[in-house]
Amino acid sequence: MPNTSFWSDKKDKEWWSNFWFYYKYKLLFGGLFILLMAVGIAQCATNIIPDLTVTYAGTQSIDDELYDKITGLFSAYIDDIDGKGGRYVELLRMNPMLTMELMTELEAGESYLFILDERAFNGYAGQGRFVDISDITGGGAPVYGIPLKGNQKLAGTGLNVRVNLYAAVRIITDSRKDMRSEPEKQQNALKVISFLYE
Repeated sequence: MPNTSFWSDKKDKEWWSNFWFYYKYKLLFGGLFILLMAVGIAQCATNIIPDLTVTYAGTQSIDDELYDKITGLFSAYIDDIDGKGGRYVELLRMNPMLTMELMTELEAGESYLFILDERAFNGYAGQGRFVDISDITGGGAPVYGIPLKGNQKLAGTGLNVRVNLYAAVRIITDSRKDMRSEPEKQQNALKVISFLYE
């Protein structure tokens, strides 16, 4: 009785080497494509979009522990914009001397709440980059930021509030006005300003 298994015949044994010779590139590129698609889908499914992005441009270095304390404090006062069940705050740490980087974030970045040193705040407030928050502060004249010097809420996180820092909310710029979640992000920033001002 002849052996009828798949690899029994010499011709069948040569099938794999012929297949590999003619289709190896298609097989490798197909496998790579499937792997890249799987990684891309997994990253899209687990992507976290922050409900508020804060830019800190001050003289103090912010380590991971201070980062977690500040973002944890702010996340208690914001709304969940994307509806995924969490309130996520991202904190960008910038050197106040890198003005081009800060200007780019003010013009086209994700941040709506800015914690700046006095020089940077006065410069950008004079350019009309921040929202008037006089309805929060209760003044009649326009107010574009609140001083954080001596703020006990931020002092509890470990942030140095003995220096002149200011918190301000960025206007919605022309480059971002058509994006759906921008008003909600700005409202979250205003909620944090209101909490810090109380």
